[in-house]
Amino acid sequence: MSYEDETQPAGVFQTTRWSMILKLNAGSEDDRRAALEALCQQYWYPLYAFIRRKGKSHEDAQDLAQGFFERMLARDSFNDADEDRGRFRNFLLKSLDRYIQNQWRHDQAQCRGGGITVIRLDAEDARERFAQEPVATDLSADKAYDRIWAETVISKVMERLEREFRAAQKIDQFEAFKPFLVDEKGTVPYSEVAANLGMGVNTVRTAIHRFRHRYARCFRDEIAETVENEEDVENEIMELLAALSN
Repeated sequence: MSYEDETQPAGVFQTTRWSMILKLNAGSEDDRRAALEALCQQYWYPLYAFIRRKGKSHEDAQDLAQGFFERMLARDSFNDADEDRGRFRNFLLKSLDRYIQNQWRHDQAQCRGGGITVIRLDAEDARERFAQEPVATDLSADKAYDRIWAETVISKVMERLEREFRAAQKIDQFEAFKPFLVDEKGTVPYSEVAANLGMGVNTVRTAIHRFRHRYARCFRDEIAETVENEEDVENEIMELLAALSN
């Protein structure tokens, strides 16, 4: 698919990873487990950072995150009635907080030395990323978790767009258009972008408009993978954008 392809019409909410997980009849147990594992694999770092901001060391945060995911995948905890389960971000944080308070020592005693690693965590990458987080911040661990989650969503969207442009052999356009996502006029004039790409100014203007539209569509699609229904998508977008502004 190129960045110009049409996506699903607005108002059509497809069965996404988290919605499939929550609906018992929307797939086999293996499919639901695979969907949960994929989401956890993509969004483990915000949880790791949350644990670190709670004062835990790198080693303890790594153990806690791993133990939490092992427990999540070992039981149908996502079937529990919970008002926060509609959004994966909220559900994960609440579940992790409960796990830290009540379960981790017991689970570590049971798993250490004989547990099976079900989610591969890049420990060194996590250590390096957390070292780059602001040392002094007024954000609580919960607020920082939301901000890092939002940044993770954006990172996934940009990776997806880059793959699409690279597949279309237009990676030079991807690099040239990126600044226009955060600045309507970009860091250079349209005329300069056009000259660098060998395109007409009007063509560049249209391409940038479509690039922004595709980014917004991918952002929405990425969020949809972590919520239960269409209404939750809108709320999640607003909350994550607010988290980024903090």
